[in-house]
Amino acid sequence: MKISLIYVLLQFAATAYLIFTGSIIPANIFFLLAEIIFVSAGIISMKYHGFRFNILPDPGKNQMLITSGPYKYVRHPMYTSVIFITLIWILNEFSVMRLIVWIMLVAVLLFKSGYEEKLLCEYFDEYKNYKLKTYKLIPYIF
Repeated sequence: MKISLIYVLLQFAATAYLIFTGSIIPANIFFLLAEIIFVSAGIISMKYHGFRFNILPDPGKNQMLITSGPYKYVRHPMYTSVIFITLIWILNEFSVMRLIVWIMLVAVLLFKSGYEEKLLCEYFDEYKNYKLKTYKLIPYIF
């Protein structure tokens, strides 16, 4: 639980830095449309959990393995949404420091997802097979 909390605190700290050091609503229409798409994808991912998901990577009691909807293509669609939404923020209002924080955020999410997958493999027997059939974050790429 302690490592889970550290991952979440680092994720929130990096995201908060990006929120408070630049605009989160892009002026560029392309970036705005992309942000709307990724926010929508994140909301759809949350819907597949019935809006009952755990911010910590630890499996919750009575948790079910979701393998439909966006989870049919990637194992961590909410993390994917966070990565791309925050990338849009960086591209919209670039600074080297914001880029460094974004890279740190991506690293935290990669470590957090790896830790989460280790726990999910222990919690769900079928998770190992699910991992073989889906990509981690980006469909058909990674």
